[in-house]
Amino acid sequence: MKTRYSHKPCNGFATLSITLILITITTLLTLTVTHIQRLSLIESGNEQRYRKNYMETQSLLDGIAVYLESHYDELDWQGIDSNHQHSEISPDILDFISTTSTANIQLFRKAASSKVISLQLETKDTNDQTIKSSVAIRPHGILTDFGENTPPLVINGCLLSSLGDTQIYPDRTSDDPESILSTATTPCHATDSIDLHGGKISNIALQTTHLWDSLFTVSLDEFKTLAETEAAIIVDISQRQYLIATPEDLIAGTWQTSLGSLESPAILYIPAALNCPGVAGNVTIIGLVFYAGDCSINPLLIQGTVKGALILSSDTHLEGKTATLEHISHSGLENKLAFPITHAPQLPGTWIDY
Repeated sequence: MKTRYSHKPCNGFATLSITLILITITTLLTLTVTHIQRLSLIESGNEQRYRKNYMETQSLLDGIAVYLESHYDELDWQGIDSNHQHSEISPDILDFISTTSTANIQLFRKAASSKVISLQLETKDTNDQTIKSSVAIRPHGILTDFGENTPPLVINGCLLSSLGDTQIYPDRTSDDPESILSTATTPCHATDSIDLHGGKISNIALQTTHLWDSLFTVSLDEFKTLAETEAAIIVDISQRQYLIATPEDLIAGTWQTSLGSLESPAILYIPAALNCPGVAGNVTIIGLVFYAGDCSINPLLIQGTVKGALILSSDTHLEGKTATLEHISHSGLENKLAFPITHAPQLPGTWIDY
């Protein structure tokens, strides 16, 4: 007699196996998702911290530039070697900037006459993360490079006549000095009677329609603001650096106040409405005198001395009975008109973060 065995599927074991596999897969997926989320949170936190540090660093750089605009001449430059100098700024002076970082601010330049300085900034945040950045800054005053070293006489046009005894002394430090710069395309023969003291007459092609834009780094409106601000503080016009002549400043239609010094040259702007008043014989102006009007109708009588530059915005009849125009190098200064720093912009493309 044969016995029959009934083989039933192991349904319980299979179900358990599948369940364990599904639990394992779910666990791995959960762990993977959690890990990805954690990395995402870390990356997001790092991005926020980096953005915060970047914004604080940029804020510090902007704040330092603002500080340099009014304190550049107070920096204590120390020689590193014969061609390089170093200065340091205490971060305590930048208390107008809100930051949670500590900062080390260093300035470097190649020489005292260097036009560009390197600003190196090292900051450390509350997590002791150190960030180093560097940017090139070009401090400059109210005059352009051309304005700082312009010849003694600059004319937007031509001298139509020249009467009297006019003496023009060019840059004594130059091997090929210029006494007069003119925009005229043909020779101005009226200059033949002027003693140029070895200097030459050169032609200049303006990049703009006005001499002002070639000489100044600020607009005329900005200069007027500087002059008005200074006038509100300093009553004595002979002690000011930035002046706009008014009818009240003239005596018998003539400018009769000496201006400027070797340490603090002045800029005198004479508006067109004053009809080109003369300069009296006992007057010495160290700096720059800018005539904005048309001086081609009546002779411009210059009897005094201008140590720096006389700027004429039009064709001019010049009557200089005892006029003396000297390049600033004859005043014992450098061969440029140096005014206080008014701007310290960052040079585009020089920002480095490392």
